[in-house]
Amino acid sequence: MELVTQRLLLVPISMKFKVDVFNNFNHEVTRYMMPKPAKDISETEAWIKSTIKKYENKEEIVFAVLLKDSHEFIGCMGLHHMDTDTPELGLWTKMSAHGHGYGIEGMKSIVEYAQTHLNIKYLIYPVDRKNFASRNIPETLGGIVKKAYKQINQSGIELDTIEYWIYSEDQIDTPYPIMLFQGDSVTDCNRNRRSLYDLGNGYVKKLLGMANNILLVNRGISGNRTNDLLARWKEDTIQVAPDFISILIGINEVWHHYKFGNVLTPQQYKENYIKLLEEVKKKLPETKILLIEPFAYPIGEYEPIWQNDLDEEIQMVRELAKTYADYFIPMQDVLNDYKKNYAMESILADGVHPTDLGHQLIAKEVAKVIKEFLIDYQLKHSKVDIS
Repeated sequence: MELVTQRLLLVPISMKFKVDVFNNFNHEVTRYMMPKPAKDISETEAWIKSTIKKYENKEEIVFAVLLKDSHEFIGCMGLHHMDTDTPELGLWTKMSAHGHGYGIEGMKSIVEYAQTHLNIKYLIYPVDRKNFASRNIPETLGGIVKKAYKQINQSGIELDTIEYWIYSEDQIDTPYPIMLFQGDSVTDCNRNRRSLYDLGNGYVKKLLGMANNILLVNRGISGNRTNDLLARWKEDTIQVAPDFISILIGINEVWHHYKFGNVLTPQQYKENYIKLLEEVKKKLPETKILLIEPFAYPIGEYEPIWQNDLDEEIQMVRELAKTYADYFIPMQDVLNDYKKNYAMESILADGVHPTDLGHQLIAKEVAKVIKEFLIDYQLKHSKVDIS
């Protein structure tokens, strides 16, 4: 039995791969895994013999994963407990193969095989919570977090394990959370406001390709300040009743003050922000809150006179996050780090509004938060006893 993908060839493990397995299944690779590396090649041989026996008994299949063009060995992927209706997925790739998307590509083919040829309820993918690269695989394949527990691996390291269950689409039993994004033009990004479901062309829309099993709602409006949010907060936030709300607001308080003379002081900004957050806490006590601090680069529309007010707002949001937020992104610091590798105008075209790259970078940071939120949300709504 072989599985073939665009770049990979998956073949059943055999003794011909024992040296490759022994040399590459090392402490760095097994950091977040239950097994530990073999002490000598005889242990690897014993494991391969055991695996072949289980394959013959139709209990599991472990594939050696090869690059299709060169037949270079890059790791192993497996389907375990095939004699049950909840098989378990597992994989490892050698260090030089990391970062190329081979894990997702190979596991996708195994998932498709299992869902097509086996009589299963779902597939289990256990992974350490800190193993972000490996978590991306079940998340990309639509996995839902169903269990969380601690366990000690064979190297004596405690693992903070979460179990993703991968269902066929028609079997998913966990509701998708409503994720609401509030703010100004950075969030709005030319969305069609006549459509309740249009996401605009910015970071909110880009989240579609970065996080699964969510419902996105964009209510950003270009030019808005905190007083504008207050005026529409009931209709555009409270009545939406989101499970998660992200708020990015503040640059227009500064810009409109010095550009157009429409003064809204940092203190008024803070008072308005508190009212917004208090209303969420009062009316939507279960809603999780993400605060994103405002940001700018000293180019384009930016004027040096802005900086004191902007710095004050940033500090205010950081303080408010400690009191009200479940999650916080220090976006000015994040973008300052990115400008070490990119020209500022390639991220914020006029010092305020993100380019396509800028929106991509913002979405990347927001997606990290969403993925952490989803673990807790899915566990809370799981129908499985996790005690």
